Amino acid sequence: MNNLSKSAILLLFCWVLACSEKASENVEPPKEIPIEFLPFTTLNLNDMSAFKPVAKNWQIVGNAYVDQKKDGTFVPSAGNGILLNTPDKTAKDHLFTTFEHGDIEIELDVMMPVHSNSGLYFQGRYEIQLLDSWGVAKAKSSDIGGIYERWDKSRGKGNERYEGFPPAVNAAKAPGLWQHFKIIFHAPKFDASGIKVKNAWFEEVWLNGALLHKNQEVSGPTRSGAFEDEKPTGPLMIQGDHGALAIRNIKYKLYGDQRVTISDMKMREYKNEHNSIPNLDSLELEREIIVDSISSFLALGSNPQKLLLFEGTMNVPKNGDYIFEMNLNRGGGLLLINKDTIINLNGDYGPDKPEFGFVSLQKGNVPFTLIYNKHRPYQRGLALRVEGPKMAKYDLTAPDSWPKGNDDSQPVRIALAEETVLQRGFFNHG
Repeated sequence: MNNLSKSAILLLFCWVLACSEKASENVEPPKEIPIEFLPFTTLNLNDMSAFKPVAKNWQIVGNAYVDQKKDGTFVPSAGNGILLNTPDKTAKDHLFTTFEHGDIEIELDVMMPVHSNSGLYFQGRYEIQLLDSWGVAKAKSSDIGGIYERWDKSRGKGNERYEGFPPAVNAAKAPGLWQHFKIIFHAPKFDASGIKVKNAWFEEVWLNGALLHKNQEVSGPTRSGAFEDEKPTGPLMIQGDHGALAIRNIKYKLYGDQRVTISDMKMREYKNEHNSIPNLDSLELEREIIVDSISSFLALGSNPQKLLLFEGTMNVPKNGDYIFEMNLNRGGGLLLINKDTIINLNGDYGPDKPEFGFVSLQKGNVPFTLIYNKHRPYQRGLALRVEGPKMAKYDLTAPDSWPKGNDDSQPVRIALAEETVLQRGFFNHG
């Protein structure tokens, strides 16, 4: 047994056991935790310095109210914190940020006046539609939250429009109310010679807490974009020539392609009858194997108690602060990096009890130990995620490590009708 294992055992043996309160027996997906991970950059709305020079249709105000009796009309008041667009025949410029982005996660609030129309263009090319869509029965790609259509005259008259993706639901609020967007966008990818090898795509688009799009590709710039070509980076553009719009609370994270990776892993599987993690010398070792991924489904058979110990190397791409998230579907877990305890879920934890560990890491290879203490037959599930500098949160565990069929990003949607409809559903158990 190496020194790392001895250190882990010593730490485990000395801990005071802490069990979570009893959670539901049902398998549920990990829930989104309403905490801010690594900090966002907040766009300055005290003045217009965050944007390129623009016509007078754009201004900074302290407050804005919608005139409900007039189309596309705001009543603003002096101050700062709110970006306001009030276009007219002489001033209707689009607005471009001074920063450029590739992969980006962004959150912001928008307010639409009555019957107003605008758009948020990622890299100045790919539009998420902004529209007063309050009360629309069947949302289209031209409604709020839709990924707007593409346009090509060469396709022939009547066929110029193509693609365009409507939101999964109409989550619009009434005009004059603030509405919250959360969007994760990925820029197109190019090889060394500049040839595009992957389309741009929207990983997630949320509006007012509803998921509108998941991993939706766009094959090229959407209609009315500022540029017809595609590039690795570009400015964020807000449409200025269509209608009035108010925006506040803009914050974003820029992401690169670097990732934490794991290598040189081996796994030990033990029989274990304890809800807590005991001294490993007291357990019967069933097998020791070399593995290339971390998964709760590596446990043999349906034995209700198994303890899996993963040891390997974590390859850190750059210096900085990292956040790890562990979630368990009935079980216990432990994460050590460089012999330091980062996450301790020693007990019986359900999917509503994730744990977060914050750590500063240096670029290079560091040893890690991950322990998964599986409880109960047919119930297994381990998720380990990481977020780092210019690095979006993603899974370090294999896709099959969390039970299939529990992805809350793909809800079952039932269209409402005039008459009551019986909807049957089934799931595997045991």
